[in-house]
Amino acid sequence: MTNPKSDTAGELESLELVDDTEFEVSGNYDVPESSTPRPAVKKSSPSAVFHNWQALIPTLVDVFLSYLTWTMGKPISTPPSTMCHCVQACETKTSVVVCLYFDHFSSIPVYSCKCASLPQVLLHHRLFPASLSQPHMAVSVELLAFY
Repeated sequence: MTNPKSDTAGELESLELVDDTEFEVSGNYDVPESSTPRPAVKKSSPSAVFHNWQALIPTLVDVFLSYLTWTMGKPISTPPSTMCHCVQACETKTSVVVCLYFDHFSSIPVYSCKCASLPQVLLHHRLFPASLSQPHMAVSVELLAFY
C-alpha cells in the first residue's frame, strides 16, 4: 500500500510504504542518448538504389522470358517446398524468403549460388524479389500482374 505525496518543488515524489520507509522517485526519466546504442543503418541514396535496380533488371530478362515461355497457357502450379536453379555444381547459400501468393504466403528456403543469384532463382520460380541485395520477401508474378 503506497501513499504518494508531492514534493514542494513538484519534481520529486515520496512514496510511503507500510513500514514507514520512504523513497524519493524522480519524475525525470530522460535517458542520456549516449547510453542507448543505436544500430548503424546504412541508407542508400535514391539514385544509388535506382542504379542498383538498373543493374539487376538486365540479369533477370532471360530468366523472365524463359519463365513466360515455360508457363504460357498453363495453370499455376503448386509452389515448391524449396527453390534452387543451379546449372552447375556450385556451393550454395541458403536464404529463407517469405513468398506472397494470391491465396497464401509461405516461408521457403531458397538456394542461390554463383551461377544463379537469389533474384534469378526467385524469378525462375515465378516470384519477384522485394529488395535488391538480400530479399527476405518476394511476390508472385501472377499477383503482380493482377495489379
